[in-house]
Amino acid sequence: MATSPITTPAQAQQILDLSNSQFNSIRNYFGINDNPLQPDKTYIVFDAASGNNTLHLDTGGSTSYSILKGDGTAATSYTDTGGDKTLTYAVAGRYLITIDGTFNGIDTTGASSGDKGKYIAVVGGTNYPSTIVANAFRDCLNLELIKFDKNIVLEIDVFRNCDSLLNNNNEYICYNTGLFFNISTVSGVTLASLNYTDFAYADAQQENLETYRFNGLIFEKVGNSLGLGSISDVFIASLNSTDIAYISETNLRTYRFDGTDWAQVGNTLTVTGATNGSSIASLNSTDIAFIDAGNKDLRTYRFDGTDWAQVGNDLNIAGLPIFPRITSLNSTDIALTSLVTPTLETYRFDGTDWAQVGNTLSLTSGGITNPGIISLDSKTVLISATITAPASNTFLVTYSFNGTDWVLSNEPLFTGINFGNTALAIIGNKIVIIGNTDENLRLFTRIHINKWRI
Repeated sequence: MATSPITTPAQAQQILDLSNSQFNSIRNYFGINDNPLQPDKTYIVFDAASGNNTLHLDTGGSTSYSILKGDGTAATSYTDTGGDKTLTYAVAGRYLITIDGTFNGIDTTGASSGDKGKYIAVVGGTNYPSTIVANAFRDCLNLELIKFDKNIVLEIDVFRNCDSLLNNNNEYICYNTGLFFNISTVSGVTLASLNYTDFAYADAQQENLETYRFNGLIFEKVGNSLGLGSISDVFIASLNSTDIAYISETNLRTYRFDGTDWAQVGNTLTVTGATNGSSIASLNSTDIAFIDAGNKDLRTYRFDGTDWAQVGNDLNIAGLPIFPRITSLNSTDIALTSLVTPTLETYRFDGTDWAQVGNTLSLTSGGITNPGIISLDSKTVLISATITAPASNTFLVTYSFNGTDWVLSNEPLFTGINFGNTALAIIGNKIVIIGNTDENLRLFTRIHINKWRI
């Protein structure tokens, strides 16, 4: 690896511009003097002052590594448990630091704002730890690029207030805020967003319909529970800030929340042929898409304020795996997957008929099962799914639809939690996730950026 410092704005901008390209390009061309980065090393673009500077390494188990400062001097070797390292530079400038060997990662917790501002980019190789500790890069206002060569578990508030990293627009990613609210004996749970803070919650085991709110600090229950009677399955979708569509077995209904109580609005429609495991998604304030888990029929239903009625024709999706899950992309399009042998497909309603748009993407590689799905915008979905390795983790990953194909938008974020079957809701820029294994409402921050691909 070359040791010359990065000192000119042109060189610095070249590195940061590469963050908009694929990671292999970053790895191949991020080097100085045409020397490519090595996949087993970690690199840091660092704005150093003249004199002493602190590199903030986490402490932990025994390590053996070397640090190359990038100023033309030889690498320094360490055998210790980590901790802050003093790097001395004769000339202030932007340098590429190389860490080779086993170390405990970066942790700027407790660092001064001036020290935090020196971190510009981190490209972690296979030698980077598998977990980024809580608050590791918090308040690193000048951090513009983060990329790792491996699956990483993020603890609470890792990138909070990283304004240069977060204030760009292109891709979605999520990280765990660490906040949770326990709801015991969860089974067949479903969520529906109502507004920026509130979401509806229904559970086939507790057989209740409830409202929860994130008040900026904690989850809290709002108003009273509504008993749903004896049900074995339930799915809900929001129509507006007070009303939800509800399907359980063959019963399609509307419920309204007045701030205190839930109550049914209008009449129940018996949906012909519906079975347990059906799914719905709202297309607008009156219309929903419906997919039947039994005969695999895709339909549209409309609520006129009193009654539900089908609009247009059925589309039978032959060969669709059991337990389908859908989410609306806009007022005409939905994305569809399934809990078993999952694929990802797009369907469009023209007012009369449903038809598939584009190609089918298989999601079965890597032992993926039990995907939950929610749309982030008109072309992007977030998938939460269980993967058999590592250790039956649930991961979060986004896919984008380009009009023909579904394309992976970011590498999976492993949560470190086995949620089981998941339900999701969006409140503001946050995502609420709950699963029948974890049984906790958990909050993840949703970020829309283009210079961070974890």
